[in-house]
Parts: sequence; C-alpha cells; structure tokens
Amino acid sequence: MLQTLWWDPLESAATRPLALVQDDVLYCYRIDFDKNVTEVFNGQGTVAATYDYSPYGTVGSTGSLVQPVQWSSEMNDEELALFY
Repeated sequence: MLQTLWWDPLESAATRPLALVQDDVLYCYRIDFDKNVTEVFNGQGTVAATYDYSPYGTVGSTGSLVQPVQWSSEMNDEELALFY
C-alpha cells in the first residue's frame, strides 16, 4: 500500500496532518484542539473514518479506512502497538 502524507506547512514541525493519498485516493483530516484526528474524509467529502479517544489515547474508530495518523496527530504502529 502506497501512502503519501501532507503536513501543515505553517507549523515549525510536522505536527498536523492535512491530507493523505493512499492507493491513489485523496483523504483529508479533521483535527480537534488537542491535535487528535477525529474524522477522515475522502475526495467527495464522505466520511471514511471517525475516531474517538480516551484521556490516555485508547482509540475507538468506525469506518473501513486504515490510516496511520490518529491520537495527538501521531503515527500509530499497530504491529508494535506504539504511537510515535
């Protein structure tokens, strides 16, 4: 699976994802004030995934999209069970 992430260029470091291209499909992120990804939309504006979080980052999700950026806009490595 080929993925390209675009991060907010107005930030001094890559801290807020703007968009993801995965398998030639464009997705856009909705981020809350804590930098958590709450929704991911496809190019037609349809919600592809939603996320909610416990105070310590346990992720609840709906939708079939598997993508790496979630809690606090960090990368989620499911194989290692780590956020970084």
